[in-house]
Amino acid sequence: MAAAAAAAAATYRVAPTVLHGTMFAEAPHPSTAALIASELKALLLPLVAELGDWTVKTRQRSANTLLGIVWHAGPTCTDHLDQLLPPLMKSVDDDNEEVQKTVQRVVSLVGEACSPSVYVPLLLTQLHSADPDAGSDTSVIAKRGMCLTVLSALVAGAEPTALSPQLAALGEAVAQPTFCMPPAGLDDERSATYTGTQLRLCDFLRSLISRAGADCAAEPPCFSLYSALMRLAAVPSTAGRGFQAQRVALEVIDCLASAGGKPSAAELHAEQMPRLVLQLVGDGSAAASVAPYGNWQAHTPDWHLLQALLRQCDGATAAGQLLYVLPALTRVLDPKQEPVLRATALSLVDSLLSSSSFSSAADLHDWAEDILAALLVPNLVWRAGKAAEHVRLAAMTGVDLLLPLAALKPSQLAKQLDDLLPVLTSCLDDDSVETRRISCSVTNSLLSKLGRGGLNEDRARKLYPELLKRLDDASDAVRLQACAPITAFFEALDYSSIWNQAANFDKANYQYLLRGLLVHLDDPSLEIQEAIFKVLEVGLEVDPPVFASEVLAVRERHRSPKLCDKLAEQARAHGQIV
Repeated sequence: MAAAAAAAAATYRVAPTVLHGTMFAEAPHPSTAALIASELKALLLPLVAELGDWTVKTRQRSANTLLGIVWHAGPTCTDHLDQLLPPLMKSVDDDNEEVQKTVQRVVSLVGEACSPSVYVPLLLTQLHSADPDAGSDTSVIAKRGMCLTVLSALVAGAEPTALSPQLAALGEAVAQPTFCMPPAGLDDERSATYTGTQLRLCDFLRSLISRAGADCAAEPPCFSLYSALMRLAAVPSTAGRGFQAQRVALEVIDCLASAGGKPSAAELHAEQMPRLVLQLVGDGSAAASVAPYGNWQAHTPDWHLLQALLRQCDGATAAGQLLYVLPALTRVLDPKQEPVLRATALSLVDSLLSSSSFSSAADLHDWAEDILAALLVPNLVWRAGKAAEHVRLAAMTGVDLLLPLAALKPSQLAKQLDDLLPVLTSCLDDDSVETRRISCSVTNSLLSKLGRGGLNEDRARKLYPELLKRLDDASDAVRLQACAPITAFFEALDYSSIWNQAANFDKANYQYLLRGLLVHLDDPSLEIQEAIFKVLEVGLEVDPPVFASEVLAVRERHRSPKLCDKLAEQARAHGQIV
C-alpha cells in the first residue's frame, strides 16, 4: 500500500528548489519510488546511524543517500518521522558545511512530503521537552536551537494550505519564548548560546511568515507571532554582542507587517501593541502593589518588553497607551526604587518626549501634567551618589523636553511651581555640569511659558540670585546657557520702581540684578561679554533711568567703556535723559 502511494505521488511531483543543482532534480520514476517506499524502514536504519559517524566522508554519503531516498519515498516518510527527525535534528548543525546543507535539504523535503499536522506536534514536544526555566544549561538551549532549525526547514518545504491549520499551535508555542530567554548574570560564552537560539527562532518565524503569508497576519497567529518577536527584540544585550537577535527580530516584524498588507511596522504596532500592553500592566483596576508591574526590577523581562514596545511603535501609538502605562512608570520611578531601574525608565520617558509624533499627539495633552508631577519632579530631588546624579540628569532632560510642549499648559505648570521651583534651584547648583546647564534651559522654558507676572514676588526674589550664581560657573557652557533664563526673567517681570502689591519686582532688586550682570560685561571672554550685552539690552527696557545710572556708575571700572556707552546710548533712545 505504501509502495502504491509513493508510485502514485511520483507521477505528479515536481522537484522543489532545494533539489536544483543536485542529481535528484527530476521527478522520481514511479517504479523506483514504489521500491524505495516498500523497503524504507530497512533503508533508513543504517543511514540515520551513519549520520553520526565520526568520519566526514561517511556522513556526506549518508546525507546524500537520505536526500534521494526521502525524495523518492515522498509521503511514505510520514510513517517514519519518529525514526527520521531525531538524527536529523542532531545533524542539522554538522561541523561539515556540505553535510549541514544536505541535511537541511532532507528536512525541507520531509516538510514538503509529510503533513504538518504530523510533524509540528512532534517538534513542539521536542522544543518544550526540558523545563522552560531550566537555568543556564547551554546544552539544553543548543538542542532547542537545533529543533528550531529543523522546524524552520520543515516549514520552508510545507504547502501553505497544509500549514495554515497549524499556525495557531505554532504561534501559541512561541508567543512567550522563555525557552531561549537567558537568566541574568550570564557570562559572554553562555550568552552566545542563548543568542544563537534566539536567532534560530527568528529564522523559523521568518520562514513561517514567508511560507504562510497572509495567514500569519490574521488572528490568532498574528498576535502570538508579534508577541514572540517583540519579546526577542526586548532581550537585554550589549554593543559587544552586536544586538544581533534584537535587530533580526525587528526585521521579521517588518516581514509580518508586509504579510498583512501594511505599509510599515508602525501600523502593525498600532494594531497589536495595545493588547500586549494590557497583558503586561493590566487595565488599572488593581492597586499598584498587586498590579503585574508591582515587583518589577531592572532585569525583569516584562519591563524590558514594555520599553521595547514603547520605543518601537509610533509616538502617537505610545501616547495612546499612557492611560495604562503611566501607573506602571509611576511605580518604577518611585524614588524608593533602585537607581538603575529609575534611570532606565527616565531614559524611556526622554526617548518618548524626543519623538515629534509623541510630543504632538492629542493624547499627551491629558497626561503632560502627570508626567511632570509624578514621573519627573520626584526624581529631581538631591540624593547622594553618582547613580542618583545620573537619575537627576535624566529627569532634568525630561523636564527640558516637556516644558516647551503645547501639551503642558501654563496653568498646569503654575500649579506645579511649589514642587518644581525648589528642586530646580537645587539642580542649578548640582555637581554635574550637564545638569546645571540643562537646569538653565529648563528655567528659561518655565519663565517663557509662565509669561509676564507668572512668578509672584517671593519666587522672583529667590530665583534671580540663583541665576546670577551660574554666571560665575566653572563651565563657560553653563555661563552662556544662564543668559537665556535671565533674559526670560526680565521679560516675565511685572515691575514697579516703588513697592506695589501687584508687582513682582521692585527697584532695589532690579539694581542688584543689574550690578550682578554688569560685572560680567567686562569678562575676559568676548563670547561672555556679547551674551551679557544682549541680556542687558532686554533688561534696560524695565526701567531705563535706573539702568542708565547703574551702567554709568561702573563705566570707569571697565577695561573698555565701549559696551557701557552703547547701553547708555540705547537707554537715551527710550526718551530718557541720562
